[in-house]
Amino acid sequence: MLYELILILVDYFSWIGAFGYITTRVVISLLFSFFIGITISPCIIVRLKQLRFHKTKSNIHMHKHGIPSMGGFIILFSTIISVILWADLSSFYIWVCLFTLIAFAVVGGLVDFLKIYNNSSKGLNNYYKVFFEFLIALLVLSYVYINSPQEYVNSLYLPFLKDFNLAIGVFGYLAIGIMIMIGSSNAISYTDGLDGLVIVPVLLVVTVLSVYIYISGNTVYSDYLHMLYIPNIGELSIFCGAILGSGLAFLWFNSHPAQVFMGDIGSVSLGAVLALFAILVRQEVVFLIVSGVFVIEALSVLIQRLGYRFINGKRIFKMAPLHHHYELSGIYESKVVIRFWIASIILALIGLIMLKLR
Repeated sequence: MLYELILILVDYFSWIGAFGYITTRVVISLLFSFFIGITISPCIIVRLKQLRFHKTKSNIHMHKHGIPSMGGFIILFSTIISVILWADLSSFYIWVCLFTLIAFAVVGGLVDFLKIYNNSSKGLNNYYKVFFEFLIALLVLSYVYINSPQEYVNSLYLPFLKDFNLAIGVFGYLAIGIMIMIGSSNAISYTDGLDGLVIVPVLLVVTVLSVYIYISGNTVYSDYLHMLYIPNIGELSIFCGAILGSGLAFLWFNSHPAQVFMGDIGSVSLGAVLALFAILVRQEVVFLIVSGVFVIEALSVLIQRLGYRFINGKRIFKMAPLHHHYELSGIYESKVVIRFWIASIILALIGLIMLKLR
């Protein structure tokens, strides 16, 4: 919206042209969403308390009962406003990511509401939840496939190999994309359990993806680093900047002791849109690596369920997801969180190193 205004005013005020550059708008989008988030958060938290939208009771987190959930609305609102104001709205990449963010937020919000309504840890039936996520992912990826050059979407690009890719075709593209979107949205949801645990890894993943997106949208940098050049994909950097700013604002209130939690409305939608960023920039493998913390959390849940079902009801972990296992092993919550942050930082650095190792 403001980008179009900048293009008009630059003929009269040349200095305004500086605000048209992607790098400038990324920073402005980040700052803008941060200040929106910081401003609205106190009001949102009070309102969530009034509506009794709080965490359900937990055997190991009794002291967290009553802390508002569904705080992901803060991230969503701040991000959407900032993107609409500072991104080039003629880019179909922006609109498809906005649709994905909102559509998955509706599913996550329904899960949160049913948890609160039923006063239990169970919200929407998992089968229905995955079914709705599948339909949204299928719709989004089909639209992207139809509107993208075939040389972009018919191959799977691998890190470390600059001139090699796997031909996957339309069915491979849709299958891989849907699995990553659904897996990412649920993995981040599993990780949302401790003060500040989920948002910092999310911010690190967004940072890495924003670098890949910016390079892929730049002819010079993409050629130098032997990356696929994708015209107009650079606008998604503004989207990443908005998530970074709103995520930092959320962390302000989610850090220990947490005043609000993200809830599925935030974790499910963020997981889906981050996966879509990676799919659009054709860096699915890199995404899985830098999202290693979320992958491990999801795997711990899967292993626990398989063990309970097929090994005579035996539990592999004391409790799943994995962060609860460490808590029940006697490690303080803050230490668990910081160690997960450290692991995420290391994975993010590995993701950035992959830029050069091609």
